[in-house]
Amino acid sequence: MNKYLQMQADLLQSMKQKNAMSVEVYRYTLSQLKNAALEAKIEPEKLLDKDIDVILTKVVKQRQESINSFKQGNRQDLVDHEQSQLNILQKYVPKQMGDEEIKQAVELAIKESEASGIQDMGKVMGKLKVKFGAEFDMGKASGFVKQHFS
Repeated sequence: MNKYLQMQADLLQSMKQKNAMSVEVYRYTLSQLKNAALEAKIEPEKLLDKDIDVILTKVVKQRQESINSFKQGNRQDLVDHEQSQLNILQKYVPKQMGDEEIKQAVELAIKESEASGIQDMGKVMGKLKVKFGAEFDMGKASGFVKQHFS
């Protein structure tokens, strides 16, 4: 069972349990997955888990940004709400690599792509995206690549 079908089953379970928070999270996330499937002109059930992981990573990143914004605005009630939603999504998102693992992967990708300067950053980032996909924070990787060449 792929992640899309699992989320649909979890949505039904949450509806039966009258868990409004989970229902809200699953509906939003499933709608994001359906939109991606429409763009790819396929049925949502046929989305690959790696594609789902990319979308889920974006949704999680949105939640984290919201949490940061609400913390700056001293809105603890909204921080708690977003954190609860984030906790529900965490079981579907692949484990993210740590900073040291990202640095090692960046160094390896630079060697493999024979990058010689910042102008080759696209080659390095492309190699990283293909190899690691959603388990990799591309923003951090970009920073490490820039740091390596400066």
